[in-house]
Amino acid sequence: MKIGEFSKKFNVSVATVRHYINLGLLVPEKNGFQYDFTDNDCREMEIIISMKATGFKLNELNKYLSILRFYNKDDYLLYGKLLDFFTAKRDRLYEERHQINQYIRLINKQIKKIELSSTRATVGTAPANADKSQSPLPGFPLNTVGLLRCPHCQSQPHLSHVDISGDSIVNGELTCSCGYHAVVKNGVMYTGDITDLENDPIFLTRYFGDENLITNEDGMLLMGMNDYSNEYLTNLYKDSLWIHKKLSVFDLRGKTILFPDIACQYLYSYYDSRQVEGSTFLVTALSERTIHTMRQHIVNANPQLKVAYIINQSGQLPLKRNCIDAVIDYLGSSNLGFFQTTHYFDAIAPYLTENALIAGAVEYYAKDSKSVKKIHELYAHAAPNAFTLDFAMAALDRSGFHIEKSEKINEGYDPGQFFEYHVPGDIRSNMVYLARRRRPKP
Repeated sequence: MKIGEFSKKFNVSVATVRHYINLGLLVPEKNGFQYDFTDNDCREMEIIISMKATGFKLNELNKYLSILRFYNKDDYLLYGKLLDFFTAKRDRLYEERHQINQYIRLINKQIKKIELSSTRATVGTAPANADKSQSPLPGFPLNTVGLLRCPHCQSQPHLSHVDISGDSIVNGELTCSCGYHAVVKNGVMYTGDITDLENDPIFLTRYFGDENLITNEDGMLLMGMNDYSNEYLTNLYKDSLWIHKKLSVFDLRGKTILFPDIACQYLYSYYDSRQVEGSTFLVTALSERTIHTMRQHIVNANPQLKVAYIINQSGQLPLKRNCIDAVIDYLGSSNLGFFQTTHYFDAIAPYLTENALIAGAVEYYAKDSKSVKKIHELYAHAAPNAFTLDFAMAALDRSGFHIEKSEKINEGYDPGQFFEYHVPGDIRSNMVYLARRRRPKP
């Protein structure tokens, strides 16, 4: 529906609706110069109206909507996050309880609803009396074994000392006659030549932040949510909506799909079994800590989903050439650019099929910005042009890709205090794109 009809439906002015759009509370599609409001926008407007009635401020509503947008509804940790959100608000209300007793009663009702939903989610995905947080995670899927090859000579590696649970490998070793060696440990594959980043204080501090090193139950995009600006979160949500819409027209059933690093957030948020039936999912990351928490989230939301998690720092994957059909790069390669001297696409190009698809989101600054200079001061191993648009576009071109569709989501915003390299006043931009590999000329 158009903006006039939408405003009448909720008995608010058009100016109010536009204000909510500017704040990121509403994220309708835009066709030309007109907004097009969907059922999802209506649901979010109902949330805004109902929660405003309980005393929530607009900036608080932005955080609440971000939680709902980024967490999967079947993940029991979502409800813990919601409980924290509502309980904190309740405590503030108690300090003014002589003025806002009515608000407190409404908040308590919300908490009870969340507790009930949390119980239902737990019962639905775990045996009775089971502690989900202690349940074993799925291992390396057996249906992925056929893709394994030595990254050096492309020979099929020898599997030994294998422990299998159900349809996945929990522990095992991969060896090749050329000397290559990799292991599967606790269901995660560690490729050859891995540096111990788990005990590298500089890497951990830069990657996760001091406040997330001791207790971190969230993945990369989720863990810093309290320190992201509302505009930054809205931009990320717009990025994901754009990617999801563009991918919806492709048949990805039976395909091999790669999610680099924090891009596994997209798999967690948008997994649709109908669109990707029989597909093989690969998630690569620099360290075990990087993927541990998002792995738990993905299992909470969909315990039946089979994902091959691979710890790899060189980009030389133990996979056969030309086996990856699609890459969903939801900020993954941008993040990896802080820790690797070359772009991730340069390393994985041999593994992509001749007509591979990449759907991605890129954040960037101008090459001569102060923020780019500060990135290289803080991150010793960052690529020379990391976090610039050319970093991504040049890598796509070198790997034989051309942009079919793209859109700039936003520019000139403060991402929040989590990003210590951002210099106020620098123009930070978001762009989303869909790229296809050029077929080689006959």
